[in-house]
Amino acid sequence: MSLTYSPPDWSSRLTVSARSCGDDAAAVIAQTESAGAITLSGGFPDPPAFPADRVSAVTAQLMVTSGGIDALGLLATSFIEAGDAVVVEAPTYFGAITAFRARRADVRPVPIGDSGLDVEALAALLGSGLRPKIRYSIPDHHNPTGLGQSRQCREQLVELCRRDGILLVEDVGYRELSFDSETVLSALDERMPSGVSWTVPSGGFFTWLTLPGEIDTVRASDHAAAAGVTYVAGPVPPRQAAH
Repeated sequence: MSLTYSPPDWSSRLTVSARSCGDDAAAVIAQTESAGAITLSGGFPDPPAFPADRVSAVTAQLMVTSGGIDALGLLATSFIEAGDAVVVEAPTYFGAITAFRARRADVRPVPIGDSGLDVEALAALLGSGLRPKIRYSIPDHHNPTGLGQSRQCREQLVELCRRDGILLVEDVGYRELSFDSETVLSALDERMPSGVSWTVPSGGFFTWLTLPGEIDTVRASDHAAAAGVTYVAGPVPPRQAAH
């Protein structure tokens, strides 16, 4: 008798897993699977590209996951109970919101500016008596604005989290992706109508466009997809946790 082993299609399985994270995630995945769309999600990187030599010294402190959503899901399951507050940047990575909402967290957005999170706004929120379980941050080439946090902002955030005993979670998946964004910014200058503004990214893959209030970004995404362009519509309205 001869037995043959067929390895599982992990990319398909992970895509199915990501779809189960919620309507927001499923909508984005559906867009990236449309014909002609360029996507960097839904599969594994080239194995030789994994920096094994750089992480071998810290393997006892390292957990390898199948992506950011998987890591955030494990984090949320480990630390968050229904009603716990989680502070995020506004806007932030939709996968993080999905993971925190799955645990029925009270997600609290704090504005982000050119130098990072508005530290004064966070201090005022903590001064009102809020004690979040987690402060989620994307300090380098922020998703979705492309902005970076200044050193001063980082130090102030660490000081606040230490003072109030808040777990500071940094998502640094884009730290080494410092690309020239001039081509994208030039195209926006050329094609966007008046009334539209956008962030100037420090690197990474993203920029955040702000459209006039009368434009429904969710409905507009259907027209964009028909033209071969996909984007994450926002902002995501806050939902209060069930207590």
